[in-house]
Amino acid sequence: MTATPRQDARPATVTAHVVLAVSTVLALAGNRYYGAAGWQVLAAAGAAVLLHGAAVVSRRRPWQGYATAALGMLVLATISFPSWSAILLPSALWFPVTLWRLTGLVPVRSSVVALAVAVLGIVVTELVAWGRLPPGIPGWTLLVEGGLLTLVVGGVWGAALLARRRREAGRRAESGRLAAAVADERASIRRDLHDVIAHTVTLMVASARPASCRPTCSPNGSGHRRGR
Repeated sequence: MTATPRQDARPATVTAHVVLAVSTVLALAGNRYYGAAGWQVLAAAGAAVLLHGAAVVSRRRPWQGYATAALGMLVLATISFPSWSAILLPSALWFPVTLWRLTGLVPVRSSVVALAVAVLGIVVTELVAWGRLPPGIPGWTLLVEGGLLTLVVGGVWGAALLARRRREAGRRAESGRLAAAVADERASIRRDLHDVIAHTVTLMVASARPASCRPTCSPNGSGHRRGR
């Protein structure tokens, strides 16, 4: 019994959850050490839980998973850590994963809406960061950060769309090959049936001729018997 691709991916997915969760815990502990408030750490931890849960839900329910991940990212956007933005937590990587899965399953127009939501979230995040920008830090750094985040989100969306179109093209090609194989098989069956029927009719005709000629035909081919 062979394992399905989804079963093969489970160990890697579990490993990713563990690695990102441990990394997030370490990052939150470091921010707490450097002066982050307790509510900030708790809020960020709750958002990380949402993101991990969204990654699990998005396998079967892409829209629910994506919405949950977007909520988690919105929570992180409102948190201002002393050293860096909370949206850079390791667990935040599950957001582009949910976008990837959504883009691969829903209609293209719906995936465009999801991309627009992601870009809007980046804009909101940078505006919040702008209002809390510490003195001495130039504002162009936020523009660079927002541009990089937009490139990441747009790149994930574009790659997912391209992968989806390749899968669809592969399925269409496979369907064409199956249809051609079925047509060839049917044509072969028709030829075999024709040959069998033709052979059977030939045998029937060949066996019927002597039987019909036996009462009336003489050995020399004449239709009348000789008189004594």
